[in-house]
Amino acid sequence: MSNTLYQYSTFIAVQNGLYDGDLSLPNLQQRGDFGLGSFNALEGELIALHGKFFHCTNGKAQLASASSRLCWAAVCKFNNDLNINITTNTRLENLKASIEKQIGSKNFLLAIHISGKFSKLKIASVPKQTKPYKTIKEIIDESREFDLHNIQGDAIGFFAPDYMEHIKMPGYHFHFIDNTQTIGGHVLDFELAEGLISLQKLSHFTFELPNSNEFSRLEMPTPQQDEHVPVLADILFPPLKKGG
Repeated sequence: MSNTLYQYSTFIAVQNGLYDGDLSLPNLQQRGDFGLGSFNALEGELIALHGKFFHCTNGKAQLASASSRLCWAAVCKFNNDLNINITTNTRLENLKASIEKQIGSKNFLLAIHISGKFSKLKIASVPKQTKPYKTIKEIIDESREFDLHNIQGDAIGFFAPDYMEHIKMPGYHFHFIDNTQTIGGHVLDFELAEGLISLQKLSHFTFELPNSNEFSRLEMPTPQQDEHVPVLADILFPPLKKGG
């Protein structure tokens, strides 16, 4: 379906150090033409735009090799439902507010393509990791940041509702590639001087779990549960009585 988001692996798995690339790039390319991802051992960021797949490392971008493998990725077949024109310099936080006003809800998955001139842009990239892998929280200080100004390009990303936490990173997540397709990385912040925001509601979501020994052994925290959930579960699905 054209309004389906495909995701490989889960946010909480990557957050806790599952960086082995078990998904091949050709396999991912069959799932969509627009999206994000991370390469094996976190060696750079994936950007998929108009069916082209790019590999960004240390702030630089190039076409991804067909032999590439990914530890996490999310892609869709992009077909925008709604456009928002930006004609004055606008901060990222204000763009988010404009998107939420147009959609009218924070309960939908969204694919977001922002194309235009960025007056300010901060991107980052983490170095390739080696085993034993550290968690994301432990390696965040190793990332390299790049401040760019007055650059034409595309921010590609998704919005995920809070209820998807542990499966998909909640909130907004963007990667950037410039018009020359030589600069790119994970977006930390930006201001858009002028451009176009294209949005697509994604009503279907499918994800694939890694089929690896590393995933089977990974220790992941149990999500906190509201104290009323067990009570509600007993009401809706009462336990069977013995001998009944």
